[in-house]
Amino acid sequence: MFTRRILGSIHNGWAHRDTLPRAWATINGGDGTLVNSFNVSALTDNAAADFTLTWQLAFNGTEYVVAGMGKPQVVNSMGVMGVSNLSPPTSTSIQVFYRNPDTAASDPPVGHVIAFGRI
Repeated sequence: MFTRRILGSIHNGWAHRDTLPRAWATINGGDGTLVNSFNVSALTDNAAADFTLTWQLAFNGTEYVVAGMGKPQVVNSMGVMGVSNLSPPTSTSIQVFYRNPDTAASDPPVGHVIAFGRI
């Protein structure tokens, strides 16, 4: 059991609402579609391993946290997800990319994105 002292956001066994994910998506990289999502209204497949997620409810500004991962094409290796610098995050969307360990752009069989912030 986590304690309030460790996380600072648990109160009487419940997580504070500001610490909960505000959006998440599971992406099928092979065909550029959403497998499952929360607060994501659209997914745009911009190019190989390059996607834009459009939020259903906008964030309160552009300063929110995004994390993700992708299942790599190569067995026993890591896939990396990053926020694109080609298009800065907005309150209504974010552009993300996936890379294999050799830094090649490659659509992940499955990619995940999660976002935290104020809506």
